[in-house]
Amino acid sequence: MVDTLKQAVDWRAVGIAGLVSGVLFWLLATLLSGWVFGSPWLFTQMAAAIPLGEAVLVPPFDFSVGLLVAGLLVHLGLSLVFAVLVAFAIHRWGILVGFFGGALLGLALYAINTYTLSFFYPWFYAYHNWTFALGHLVYGALAGGIYELFEDQSYDDRYMEVA
Repeated sequence: MVDTLKQAVDWRAVGIAGLVSGVLFWLLATLLSGWVFGSPWLFTQMAAAIPLGEAVLVPPFDFSVGLLVAGLLVHLGLSLVFAVLVAFAIHRWGILVGFFGGALLGLALYAINTYTLSFFYPWFYAYHNWTFALGHLVYGALAGGIYELFEDQSYDDRYMEVA
């Protein structure tokens, strides 16, 4: 079973895709939060509030190293999990399918995240808007494209044997 999983997904490419696209999504969300909501740190504090509780969402939404670390750990952890889902869906289809298929998966993740996060963490309701949708679209496109770009296309002979 483990050998089959090794063949199905390149875990190194998943890690690269998840971290790079997660950081770029975070940067985009930070910029858009500053533009739309007036504070670039709102998105990070909302992510940090998942493990730390709603109390960290008291305005003003200013920079804090502790909230930055907590928010990034949550965000990048979820980014890695979602990169696994994207990799399973677009595995070995090529860079164009990785990019465009990843973008569609990003929009699906937006719908799932928006409605599940808002149910469990009501403060995410503020992100029922185009900024969060755009962030997820960009994340998915980057995760899929980067995964396909870094995926090792070589097969080990033992994986090609027919049982």
